Amino acid sequence: MEGDHAQPLLTKLQASTEDEKKSVVDEDHVVYQPPDTFLRDVWMETKMVWYIAGPAILTSLFQYSLAFVTQTFVGHLGTLELAAVGLQNLVISGIGFGVMVGMGSALETLCGQAYGAGQLKVLGIYMQRSWVILLTTALILTPVYVFASPILILLGQDTEAADVAGKYSVWMLPQLFAYALNFPVQKFLQAQSKVMAMAWISLAALVVHVGLSWLAIFWLDLGLVGAAVTLNASWCALVVGQVVYVFYRCGDAWTGFSWLAFADLAGFVGLSLASAVMLWAAQKRKTRTGRRFHLPAAVFTDDKLVMAEVSKLACFLSVSIFLCSVQPILSGVAIGAGWQAIVAYVNVGSYYLVGLAVGCILGFKFNFGLEAALVQQRVSTWGKSTEDSSTLYA
Repeated sequence: MEGDHAQPLLTKLQASTEDEKKSVVDEDHVVYQPPDTFLRDVWMETKMVWYIAGPAILTSLFQYSLAFVTQTFVGHLGTLELAAVGLQNLVISGIGFGVMVGMGSALETLCGQAYGAGQLKVLGIYMQRSWVILLTTALILTPVYVFASPILILLGQDTEAADVAGKYSVWMLPQLFAYALNFPVQKFLQAQSKVMAMAWISLAALVVHVGLSWLAIFWLDLGLVGAAVTLNASWCALVVGQVVYVFYRCGDAWTGFSWLAFADLAGFVGLSLASAVMLWAAQKRKTRTGRRFHLPAAVFTDDKLVMAEVSKLACFLSVSIFLCSVQPILSGVAIGAGWQAIVAYVNVGSYYLVGLAVGCILGFKFNFGLEAALVQQRVSTWGKSTEDSSTLYA
C-alpha cells in the first residue's frame, strides 16, 4: 500500500479455475459455490477485515483510556473532584469531542475516495485543509470551555461541582486543539490502512500517561491541575508522534505543506458540518443524561448502589448492543459514499421524533430513571447510522 498504485482495502472474490467452482458474480446470475469454498472465502475476508479493524479498535481503546486513567486517579482526591472531572469529561469535553469527530468525518470520505482513485498526493492536501477547519472550530468552541461553569449550572448541575468542573475545563483547552490535529491525522492514516502505527503510538502515549498521572497527582500532589496537565501532555505527545510518522513514513501521500490547504474550503466545510450533525445527537444525550441523573457522588461512595445500577442496565445493554451491531456497517457506507447530509436529517428526525418521545414517556410517565435515557439513546440509534453510538459511555 505504499506504492503509487492504490489497491482496495478488501479484494473482490474472483473465480480462479473451473475445478474450484467458485462463485462468479455478474449482472445476471450467481453461480453455485460449494460450502467449503464459501467458508474458506469468508475466513479470508474476515482475516483481511480484522487486519484493519483490530489495530483501529485498539487505537480507540487506548485513546479512550487516557481520560479513564485520569478519572481513576482523580477518584482518590475526593468525591467532589471526581464528580467535577466526570462532569467536564461528559458534557464539555464531550461536546468538543463530538464536534471534532464529526467535522473530521468529511476527511474520511474524501481521503477514502482519493486513495481508491490512486490520487495519493491529494491526501496530504485534504488533511491540511481539515486542520485549518478544525483549528478554526476549536477557536469557536473555546468560550464553551472558558464559561463551562455557568453553562453547567444552566443545564441544572450542582453549583459546587459545576464551579470545580469549570476551573478544570479551562485547563483542558489544549486537549481541544489536540483533537483538532489528531482526528485529521487519524483519517489520513486510516485511508491508507496504516492503522498499526496509530495503535502503537496510542499505546505508548497511554503508558506514559499512567506514569505522569501517578507522578503529578500522588507524588507531586498537584491535584486537579496536575491531572489536567498530564492529560494535555499525553494528548499532545500522541499527536506529535502521529504527525512525525506522517512526515517521515508517508512520502507518497505527504509532500509537505501547501497553500492549496486554504483553497475550496467552502465545500469542505459543508461536508464537515453535515458530518458533525451526524454525531451531534449523541452529545445532546450526554447533556440530558447529566442533567437528569445526579449520580456521580453517590455512585463512587456506595458500592451497593453501583451494583444495583449496573444490574438494572445489564439487560438493556445486552439486547441493545446486539441490535446495534449492524450500525457501524451502515455508518461506514454512509461516510464512504459522502451521504452525511442525508444521514444528518435521519439522525435529527430519529432523535427528536422517536428517541426523545420514548425517553420522555419512560422517564416521566413510568419513572424508569437512567434506564429511560439508555432506551431513548438506543431507540434513536436504531433509526439512524452514526459513527459515535458509544459516546454516551465515554
